[in-house]
Amino acid sequence: MKKYIACVFLIAAAALCLLGCAPENGGADLGDETPGIVIDDPGALSDSLPGIGADVLPAAHLKAGATPGNIINGGYMAAAGGCIYYSNPGDGDRIYKSEPGKPDTRVSSVNAKEINVYGDDIYFKGSGMFGSLYTVKTDGSGERQLYDKRISCLHVYDGNAYFIDDSDGNKVCRYSLSTGGTAALITLPVFYLHIHNGSIYFQRFADGTYNLYKCGLDGEGIQLICVLKENTRAIDFDGGEIFYRACVNVSGKLKYRLYAMGENGTGARLVTANEPYQLAVAGDTVYYANADASNKLYCVKKDGTANIKLSDTATDALFNINGKLYYLGLVAGQGFRLLQL
Repeated sequence: MKKYIACVFLIAAAALCLLGCAPENGGADLGDETPGIVIDDPGALSDSLPGIGADVLPAAHLKAGATPGNIINGGYMAAAGGCIYYSNPGDGDRIYKSEPGKPDTRVSSVNAKEINVYGDDIYFKGSGMFGSLYTVKTDGSGERQLYDKRISCLHVYDGNAYFIDDSDGNKVCRYSLSTGGTAALITLPVFYLHIHNGSIYFQRFADGTYNLYKCGLDGEGIQLICVLKENTRAIDFDGGEIFYRACVNVSGKLKYRLYAMGENGTGARLVTANEPYQLAVAGDTVYYANADASNKLYCVKKDGTANIKLSDTATDALFNINGKLYYLGLVAGQGFRLLQL
């Protein structure tokens, strides 16, 4: 059952530049496909929605300020210490703190996205689309700019902030939270960055394709994971697999599908023949905005079963917060609101 969070999102659903990914080797046959059974009747759902997941993040995320899927979906939300921190466009996209039993309070004076909560500190991309690295305490004190260049794909992990420096050749940088020192790790132009399980995953354009790579947190040991046909924002990591939007050839036509593969790029498998606009994994379930159905909210089990429409609401961004799903849904006469399953 949907619950409203006390903030109104007046965000228009932006058309995102999405990529497809097909494994270079070891993958499944990506030819003709037979879609699984899709249950379009929301009445088939019980009051208890399937597969929301655990109340705490897996141990792998304890070193991280946010999950990779949340950041690539815009990073408008993060959670820590029983509180949710969110970007509130009703107040200039400033960060607000939602704490059970208390009114929501403003934390930052500048607007924010790509929010990471790490200990008692919040790190975020501030001051608009071309924003830089900022920090503020969770109680709203000590707000300051840490890095004055344009950044994107901010991930805080194990004492460092990793990001793409958009003002200097789209290179990957690491900023030490303790010393303030900055090091360039990957100097090749990079599109989209993910930190997962102690590794850097990144995408870059080379030889006419967008490829997914993996390397260590020091930028060493770069290896190709898979060859991509287009750029993407639909990707998440869970249970040793990467869930992603794949561009595949179906009877001579390019179609988009939801696939999963191992973190080394092998064992690609079809999850659903529906096209994901954005996705988020929580528990044993993949939630996605179904581009084949006007971005309505769907879910499917990670094994490809129980593919179900959850809502007729047009959905923009999806967020896994402590194992629970939040999403931006278009509500008639109210614009986009932040909803919780």
